[in-house]
Amino acid sequence: MAPSRRISAGRSSSSSNRIGRSSPLSLRSTIIIVMITALFLGCAFLWKSYLNIAESLGGSVGGRSVVGDGGGGSSLVGWLPVLSNEQGENKEDEVTPLIRGVKIQQKQHHETAVATQQKIESVNEKATIQTTPPPPTTTTATNQNRLYCMVPFIWTPSALPAYEAIQSTWGKRCHVLRFFIDPIIGDDKVGFYNMTEASEAVRAREANLMLPNDVVILHDMKRPWHTCGEEENRNQNKPIGNCRNIWEKIWRAWVYVVTGKGGSQVGGGYSSIADVQTAEWFVKVDADTYLFPENLRRYVEYKKWSYEDHHYFGHVLNHRRSDRKVSIVAGAAVFFSRATLFAAAGAFEKMSMEKGDQEEDGTCRDAYTGTEEVVTAVCLKQFANVTADPALDANGREQISLYNVEDILTYNRTDMGEWWFWEGKTRYPCHDDGDCIAHLPLAFHGYKQPSFFLAFEKEFYGSVMKGEDDPSHYTQHAGIVAARKWDRFDVTYEYFERVRSAMRAADAAESGQPLVSSDVEKQSLEKEATNMAPQEVSIATSNNNRVYCMVPFIWTPAYLPSYHALRRTWGKRCDVLKFFIDPIIGDASTGYIDLRVNSTNANLPGDVVVIHDMRRPWNACVTESKEKLSKYLGEVMEVVDMG
Repeated sequence: MAPSRRISAGRSSSSSNRIGRSSPLSLRSTIIIVMITALFLGCAFLWKSYLNIAESLGGSVGGRSVVGDGGGGSSLVGWLPVLSNEQGENKEDEVTPLIRGVKIQQKQHHETAVATQQKIESVNEKATIQTTPPPPTTTTATNQNRLYCMVPFIWTPSALPAYEAIQSTWGKRCHVLRFFIDPIIGDDKVGFYNMTEASEAVRAREANLMLPNDVVILHDMKRPWHTCGEEENRNQNKPIGNCRNIWEKIWRAWVYVVTGKGGSQVGGGYSSIADVQTAEWFVKVDADTYLFPENLRRYVEYKKWSYEDHHYFGHVLNHRRSDRKVSIVAGAAVFFSRATLFAAAGAFEKMSMEKGDQEEDGTCRDAYTGTEEVVTAVCLKQFANVTADPALDANGREQISLYNVEDILTYNRTDMGEWWFWEGKTRYPCHDDGDCIAHLPLAFHGYKQPSFFLAFEKEFYGSVMKGEDDPSHYTQHAGIVAARKWDRFDVTYEYFERVRSAMRAADAAESGQPLVSSDVEKQSLEKEATNMAPQEVSIATSNNNRVYCMVPFIWTPAYLPSYHALRRTWGKRCDVLKFFIDPIIGDASTGYIDLRVNSTNANLPGDVVVIHDMRRPWNACVTESKEKLSKYLGEVMEVVDMG
């Protein structure tokens, strides 16, 4: 039995040894299994997250969406499903998840705007108990004076050149640019498509109608624009609720900007920041308006305004005071501070939707009207006690040209009489002298042809401004070059010269560079100085009968066109031509420079003499001509005595 026990024990020992040897292998296997399981679960989690993200962006697997691809600003409508013939029966089923995705996107964006909505309610609650508009702050506005540009638009082939012109000119200088459109796009040739319907969106893509990512579809619009022509063909028997929808588009657009409600931005890709938080200042601008976005920042800084205070401003008209008890901001370009936009959106959400089929009646409500300016002013007055503020420069010039610049420059208030354009406006000297558009303007209105936008771009930012050659330029005569042959050319050219001078001065002041900063401008001045050297007169004159021409002058952007005109004309026939100026140069818009303190940024031409000892600064409106004249004459006599 003993051997059996040994054998048994030996087997037992052998078995134990085998178990002992196999234990490390089992542990490694366990670790590998756990790692594979974790990797599988991680992949499954990532895949589920990907599906959720794809759905939230408005599409199914593959990132397809009814309204956009979420790409850069140049991408067009979108990633709609590409349906093969064998998919035909399932077309609606494949598109339905996309619409559901858009709804989810909207819901998520609305949830992120809860804090914003609470702020609106807080602002409205405070605004309704105000008896006067809040006073402006006394501190200078911050550098964060960004501008949100909102363009009401109709997406139809005939309007697309205007879209492209805005994009390639002033639109690129807005901090944010959005085009707000009706859900109906197209025309009677390519067809009309309702972008809130899945099947219609598919058909629009098939018709090659594409929406860029800076477009917002106001999908709750109740008044379709596209039936106007149809109605007119029915002997003007227009069904109520169609065509006159600009007021509805305006108020729905601003509600969307503040709350995210009622619209879908093409391309999706929303962050947690509502549009209202992307800028401090906001402008509704017509598609036939040329805007100067950078001058908005300059204007509010000059006014020392804060976006946290109420400001509603532009070209103010007063002819509706008699029947609506409010002054209005003309719709060409209507500016709001962020505080005022909060108040406006809150008012629009609270206003009555009843009687929406009727013309506006002086109350804040939805209305079948084309005069959105009136209802906007009424709502701001009624809900926030905010009134329109005229945008003027220090000399009373309008910051916004309500009609073509070429026409406004000829307006004379005395000759024209007090019609609605002038009614109730404070009178300024410029109303009769033809120079009544600001030299750092905010906007020019009334240019429906895109070619005008391209011409303005050359005048103030491109080849004309930079002195570059361009075969498309219009040349009237030597030294007079423009982007096109403007109406009333001489008057218009002189005004554009004033604008260019003011913009150069403003740029120089902001950058700390000399007033004449570019090599092109310096070479131009040097060339002009050479060309303006005294010329030999055609009649015989004695060397003893030379003439010294002394011009008392103020070196301010408004007068620089006169300086150039004098040098190009009679000035070049003087033996000596000198312009005598005060030591203070510039103006209220571009800033003043005292040459007695800082002469390095002046770069004045060689024919300018600075009278350093002047005691009465012209910019304080106390200049007396006797003192200046005596100093002028003293130098004149000295020069004459020296022969």
